[in-house]
Amino acid sequence: MTSQQRRVLAGLGALVALLLVVLLVVTLTGGGGSHGRPLAAGGATTTTLEPGATTTSDLVPETTTTAAAGSSRAPTSTSPPTTTARPAPIVTGEGAVLAPPATPVRRALVGGCQSLADPGWTVDCGTAHAARGDLVWLIENQPDGASRAYVFRRGSGNEWVSALTATDDDHSRFGRVRARVADVSGDGADEIEFGFLEQGSGAILGVDLVDGSQTVVVHRDLDQGRARVATGELDVWSGHGAPGDPACCPSAFDHGVIRFTGGAWRLVSVTTEPTSSVPPSQL
Repeated sequence: MTSQQRRVLAGLGALVALLLVVLLVVTLTGGGGSHGRPLAAGGATTTTLEPGATTTSDLVPETTTTAAAGSSRAPTSTSPPTTTARPAPIVTGEGAVLAPPATPVRRALVGGCQSLADPGWTVDCGTAHAARGDLVWLIENQPDGASRAYVFRRGSGNEWVSALTATDDDHSRFGRVRARVADVSGDGADEIEFGFLEQGSGAILGVDLVDGSQTVVVHRDLDQGRARVATGELDVWSGHGAPGDPACCPSAFDHGVIRFTGGAWRLVSVTTEPTSSVPPSQL
């Protein structure tokens, strides 16, 4: 090999070495690798599609909702608002006609309830299977209009003792006294309902409801009154008098419905009804 050929080979070797250095520099600066791709602003990755075109993908899924930093706002409730109905007004035995006697009457029951009556009086009576034991109601009448009403409880042996009484020996209080037995409370036990029609032009009907406690638990005073009993319900009607004569000829009635609910006797509804739709009174 001549000296000239050796110089040519040496030049080619230098050129190859220079090209290798250039290639190494390009590789180290990321021109051909995929590692170390920078993050886009806001935590997203940027992918090069072609020169001059990019797309950004959020790192947080779209279905995730995050609260603003430092916010203490509670989540908004989507539950519908609730309302509480006002309970029906309570009715009591205040103003009752029947009352405990100052001196209880003690009588022997022999056969039927009529045996509890005073001699010489006509009798209407019956038995109620009340919640705390049997009770006997009794109404006595005289031809002159005198009347007496009793509720008897069982004593010892065949003796019965008056627990409640209402007397009108001189016929100055009542024009009529009636009684009925029904499960008005709806608890499977009987109550006794009395109706006392007062004398006078007002024709006020006093209604007393007696339960197993041997007390009046409901009392109502009804103008031109009417009352009916049924299982679970006491219906009472009070009349509106005719214009100019409130004591006569009701033109309409207020119909009250009384039931035992929520642990008390309550007036659950009051409606106005025409006279023609009001049934006859049972009391």
